[in-house]
Amino acid sequence: MTGFAGLVSLDGRPYAERDLDGAITVLTALGADARGCWAGRTGAVAAAVASVVHCRVPEDDEDRQPWASAEAGTVVVADAVLTNRVELCRMLELRGAAAVPDSLLIAHAYTRWGADCCRRLRGDFAFAVVDGRRGGVLLARDHLGRRPLHLYQSAGWLGFGSTALAVAAMPQVPLEPDLDRAVEFLAVAQDTRRSWIRDVAPVPAASTIWITPERTQHRRYWSLDDTPRRSGSAAEHAEELRTAMDQAVRAHLRHRGGVGVMLSGGLDSTAVAATLAEQVAPARLRTYTSVPPAGWTESANGRDTDESSLVRLLAGAHPNLAPAFVDAVGAHAIDGDDAYFAAGGTPVRNTLNMMWVRAIHQRAVTDNVSILFTGGIGNLTFSRDEPRWLVDLARAGRLIEAWREAAAWSARRGWRETLVQGVLRPMLPGSMHRLIELRRGHRSTAAQWLAASPLRPHLATTALAARIAGGIDAYRRISGLGRFVDDNAQHAEVMATLDVRCRGRVVDPTADLALIELSARQPGWARRHRGRGRAAARASMAGRVPDGIRLRVVRGAQLPDWYDRITDRRDEIRDEFAAARVDPATQELMDLPRLDALIRDWPTPDQAGDPVVARDYTLLLPRALATSKYLRWLRHYATADRRSVAAPPPQARERASHFAP
Repeated sequence: MTGFAGLVSLDGRPYAERDLDGAITVLTALGADARGCWAGRTGAVAAAVASVVHCRVPEDDEDRQPWASAEAGTVVVADAVLTNRVELCRMLELRGAAAVPDSLLIAHAYTRWGADCCRRLRGDFAFAVVDGRRGGVLLARDHLGRRPLHLYQSAGWLGFGSTALAVAAMPQVPLEPDLDRAVEFLAVAQDTRRSWIRDVAPVPAASTIWITPERTQHRRYWSLDDTPRRSGSAAEHAEELRTAMDQAVRAHLRHRGGVGVMLSGGLDSTAVAATLAEQVAPARLRTYTSVPPAGWTESANGRDTDESSLVRLLAGAHPNLAPAFVDAVGAHAIDGDDAYFAAGGTPVRNTLNMMWVRAIHQRAVTDNVSILFTGGIGNLTFSRDEPRWLVDLARAGRLIEAWREAAAWSARRGWRETLVQGVLRPMLPGSMHRLIELRRGHRSTAAQWLAASPLRPHLATTALAARIAGGIDAYRRISGLGRFVDDNAQHAEVMATLDVRCRGRVVDPTADLALIELSARQPGWARRHRGRGRAAARASMAGRVPDGIRLRVVRGAQLPDWYDRITDRRDEIRDEFAAARVDPATQELMDLPRLDALIRDWPTPDQAGDPVVARDYTLLLPRALATSKYLRWLRHYATADRRSVAAPPPQARERASHFAP
């Protein structure tokens, strides 16, 4: 990713380029193909901005930001990979558009439309504009928060930057961990507005912040419309979804080297891979699939443990696919290292999955892959199921069709489950769901999540449980799509620093804005149809993805050999816990006796299939140790005074480049 940072004076004092030396040093860890700075006064605003460009797409070779325009009175820095370049260039009447970097497109778009340009941009972006004519600074973040942007505000000034760590490298910003954020993370609370560094806050997704000496104004420019459409047949909705997938893959296919796909046997990644294979044919398309090591034959609660046969089935339909199968033998169990953290990376929620993700990234780097496609969140977007489909039909007055759908579903699941899951549950509010769970003697879902948390008991408060329940309610409302839109923005630093790990770009067409907007408005009866879940996605891939995959209902297991992998790394886990138990922040947050018991009373292979054992050793223990590892690194980073490291030499920097609107 390209990183940028800036300082804005609210009391009139000037800034110099050297005031951003610390931030530039931190951002250089993301990759530094070019650097640029600007400092000065435009109107009533004194500011300094800097960018560290990392070339990811061909047009980045011409990126010379900051972009300054004397005519428009603006200075622009941006981290962006746009997906509607052709449309923007046409609207802006730009010549030689093929070589125009995305940051310069944003500069032109702001000159034409001001802050409303955000409504016209598509793709991943975060940017800042120093606007002398209007006398302020604008910060903006893309619709889904796919690019990170953070803000720190103090008396008389504020600072902003791509990563929280870069903001914390600015003068007078205290570099202290936000332990409340750690509590939220360990409890899997969904609605955080915090970063991992105290008082440094992420800019919300789909938002702008307008900063002047008089005020700081927040504005949301987009929200997801999930009002179901009433028109169209199931076949028409499936065709729309296929077209949206085609366009999403094509829009993200900007690369400087090899192309690859992280591929499982599931519908989403196979849909991405098959679509991509058709678009790049006859060129070779590398795929990477996580599998257990040769000879491993255990079961995983009815899930597929080895999806290599499905990948070969797909390769038979698309001969230009070149499958590679990767196991996680020898991978570190506890995620995070100095390079990842120094680039702004933070702990990953399902940290054990990073064992196989890192293994795939390393293999892709070896193969010189510069862009790695995934279908990571397709189950919330492209192939989203809809348990409210019967209610939607009834409310639309389509009672006969509702009866037919209920009959088709009950033939597979039975009438009791059909009525309870398809009618009663969708109509009840979240509070009623929780009451029913308690009356039946079940622990609430929020209580179960807290039980999977390593927090000390006194930190698992009623208020925290209520926040978790609120996130679960949001998930239920639209099958997780609404939660994704909010939650996605919180993990932008993780997603952005994955680019550093794989030395290229990781892109997910199932997170494309147009595809998400289409998915949100497709009626439930198109998503579940004729007794089949995920019906629209399955139908959309007819003739492209083999039926053995397209119509499959068995799910695959992620890291099914988890027990063997972490048992192989017991020495690493013991060492991490030994360091964690003497760390003050870890002592304050975590139930150390519980963690100690898990490590001391290691389960036998026969116990690994127990759901509580699997929860504790795949979620609770790795998440606790990865969090402690990051907090310890952050404490060492602060006390080692790494921010005083000299910035890159002056000759490596460029002044602002000028553009004519």
